[in-house]
Amino acid sequence: MIWNGDIGLELYVASQNYQNADQIADSNNLIAMLDSSGIRAKFDIVPLDELSRQQAFFSIIMDPETEIRLPFLVTAYGCMTGAVLGYSGLQEIRDVLQSISLIK
Repeated sequence: MIWNGDIGLELYVASQNYQNADQIADSNNLIAMLDSSGIRAKFDIVPLDELSRQQAFFSIIMDPETEIRLPFLVTAYGCMTGAVLGYSGLQEIRDVLQSISLIK
């Protein structure tokens, strides 16, 4: 996890070997957005060929009613709350990045 002040950011993305073409495209679009915004270095980016090994962890840190999709963002809020939260899918991650002022 890469720390940016009090917020740690880890981004899980679909590799080119992932089974779902939509999630590969969303992952690639998110990485392109991070590159164009000049903030890619603020993230620890982890490509996944499959979701099964991380499924249990992702389920713990997000709403269990929500479908888990890649890309998946893990945020850790150090001194502020000690909370670790997960966000799934391109639009939700974009919204979170706007809320923490990393993108406009």
